[in-house]
Order: sequence, then structure tokens, then C-alpha cells
Amino acid sequence: MRVAGFVLLILWSLCVFAQQTTVEVFPMQHRLPGELIQVIEPLVAPEGVVRASGNNLIVRATPQRM
Repeated sequence: MRVAGFVLLILWSLCVFAQQTTVEVFPMQHRLPGELIQVIEPLVAPEGVVRASGNNLIVRATPQRM
């Protein structure tokens, strides 16, 4: 039983490392960040997140989706 738990723990940790995400902050100059959320969100989904903060668009996604 301990071996099965150990194997599950190892598999879970591999999945966590495989899903590593990066965060990028994009300063907006000519568009409001809120206008772009709906456009960019489908591109980084399901594991990514897009947020607006002031004049910045903050994108958290896997490197492949970024």
C-alpha cells in the first residue's frame, strides 16, 4: 500500500512540474486592458489566466500557450 501511495505522489509531482506557468505583464498604451481580456483568454485557456490591472494586462499561462 505504501508503494502505491509513493507512486501516486511521484506522478502527482510530475504533473505539477509539467504544468508550470509563467507570468507576463504587458503595458497597454492604445487600448484598455479590459477590452483585450475576452480576446486573449481563449488563447491561454484552460490552464491560463488573464487579468487587467491599471494599464497592464497580466497573463499567466504555460510557455506553450504564452
